[in-house]
Amino acid sequence: MSKKPLPQDKKEECLRLKALFNRKKNELGLTQEKLAHALEINQSSVSHYLNGVNPLNPSIAASFANILKVDVRDFSERLAKEISQMAASVDQHQSGSVRAPLVSSEDYSVSDRDLAGAGDKARALALAASPRSRLALERIAEAADSGLLSEQDVLLLEAIATRFSIKATTKTESPHQRLRKKLTQHDPVSE
Repeated sequence: MSKKPLPQDKKEECLRLKALFNRKKNELGLTQEKLAHALEINQSSVSHYLNGVNPLNPSIAASFANILKVDVRDFSERLAKEISQMAASVDQHQSGSVRAPLVSSEDYSVSDRDLAGAGDKARALALAASPRSRLALERIAEAADSGLLSEQDVLLLEAIATRFSIKATTKTESPHQRLRKKLTQHDPVSE
């Protein structure tokens, strides 16, 4: 059973995205395979989006736009409008809420000013993330907005962010081995 073809307007969005990809791939050093890896999907899914087999949605459109360093409007006014409406609904929801401080300690203190908009920033990142990452970021944003993150939570998130900002130190250890080593270095029980 074959798939129902996309409506012409949605197919044209995909083809505009494909044209942008073809224009930018050499500049950015991208292939469909590298793009698939960055999007955390398989190469055939990338092909289906670019060739108008699968329709674009706000999340995947934002992800493509971020990787290609373009604006969603460059290939889809419709999706750009949807993303804008989603962001506006988050802003409206957040404008009336009160944010409690998440942590306060001698070693690591976070002020209300530092926390203002933390949930909004996580939600903005989530628009460009993979579905799995988006769910995690949304849950973190909700916890931040509710004041539910403990000092340990914030320290763990900070460690994760630091890990992303530096290159892996060695290629011989597996990710599991590196994690095990880091956990045992900071585990008071193992000392």
